[in-house]
Amino acid sequence: MESQTLTGPLLYLLIAWGVVTAVFLVLLLRRSLLASHEDDQIFLDAAQEHMAREQREIVAKINALSRPIMGTGILAGALLLVSDSPMVPEGIKTEESDKKVTANYVERHIHIGIDSLKQLINDGLTVRHLKF
Repeated sequence: MESQTLTGPLLYLLIAWGVVTAVFLVLLLRRSLLASHEDDQIFLDAAQEHMAREQREIVAKINALSRPIMGTGILAGALLLVSDSPMVPEGIKTEESDKKVTANYVERHIHIGIDSLKQLINDGLTVRHLKF
């Protein structure tokens, strides 16, 4: 098996993905920390107005994080999809790669499937609507 090193645009895409994902995770952590300080209480007394104001501020901060979290999450997903190299011949199914997969795995998977069905039959179990 050939050893490949990451260079060029793919390397930069993966670095960008790592940075965006790290920002995304930090934003999620910040939101969960803020949410842990939020109380589900109703403040009816005027003496507790400062507590009600604190809760409103926390809710406003949590709501303010919604757009950045959504944006970084979508960006991280898009960068991950693009960095998977679906547009190059080596990144998609080719006739040569299909032959390798067929030669290496198909017979094994067929035997696993047959053994699984035999086990179901022996245990008296069903597969969806089929009974053995």
